[in-house]
Amino acid sequence: MKECQNILLYVSGELTPQQQTAFAAHLATCAKCQQQLAFLQKTQAALEAPAAPAQVVEDLFAKTSRKRSVWSHWKEIVATSVLAGACMWGFIVGLPFEKTAFDKAEIIAYMTENMDEDYLSFASDLTLMEEDF
Repeated sequence: MKECQNILLYVSGELTPQQQTAFAAHLATCAKCQQQLAFLQKTQAALEAPAAPAQVVEDLFAKTSRKRSVWSHWKEIVATSVLAGACMWGFIVGLPFEKTAFDKAEIIAYMTENMDEDYLSFASDLTLMEEDF
């Protein structure tokens, strides 16, 4: 019975040569395994796609192996040129000729408005943590 468990490994070719020989000997005497093997082989055959006629394959290959002309890439060439031009224009226009310094008062006002709640929350968390220890 233990040998019967190896049928899927046998069909998929995952047994070692010694195990394969042992299973083949078991297969000669086990009707249940012979039925399962026949079923698995029929299933495998049903799942395989039928071969295409040789003429169809040749026609398809002839159509797909043609080389495209240089002009067939015109969309890619135009798109690449436009993108490169836009990037260059954006780089040239976006160069900072004068740096503006931040005003200390603006930074302090921003921090005061937006971070007071965070500081208070952190302070209360710190106090609770200190109380625990």
